[in-house]
Amino acid sequence: MRIRVVVAITALFCAISLQPAQANNHTTTEITPPCSATVKKSVLATIIGQTQYLGKRDFKSAFTFSSVDFRKGISLPMFTSIITTNYGYLIGAKQIQITECLVIGGAPHMQVNLKDKSGTPFSMFYVLQKQSKKQLIAPNKTGYGISGAEIVDEAPQESF
Repeated sequence: MRIRVVVAITALFCAISLQPAQANNHTTTEITPPCSATVKKSVLATIIGQTQYLGKRDFKSAFTFSSVDFRKGISLPMFTSIITTNYGYLIGAKQIQITECLVIGGAPHMQVNLKDKSGTPFSMFYVLQKQSKKQLIAPNKTGYGISGAEIVDEAPQESF
């Protein structure tokens, strides 16, 4: 199951990466570039920052690592409910490692491996947006906000 899902996500990356473009009436193929080292560092800091605050059950601070567009569409109580109901395995997650980072449509898309608090590994796929200094809320100073996240493979069993 896990291999099929990872293959499907990889295929999705490839399908999105090869977008036809028109240039001087000729069809070309644009290759989606990997994230630069600077973008990768900032995006990873965003994911780590949110995960650390979730581990402390500080949902207000964790919410600051969401993109401004995400924050406009959801309240802090809704965010807290979504995390505790559907993403409880992120509370206490550790050992975050990048497996893939691509820039698609100007937005970083990152897949990371994590371990839940009991040590069970899982993978998450994140989409992030660049944030202006006005859009950032302390403690997030990374320059990015998380627009969306989903589990890549089967979620670990929660043990609260």
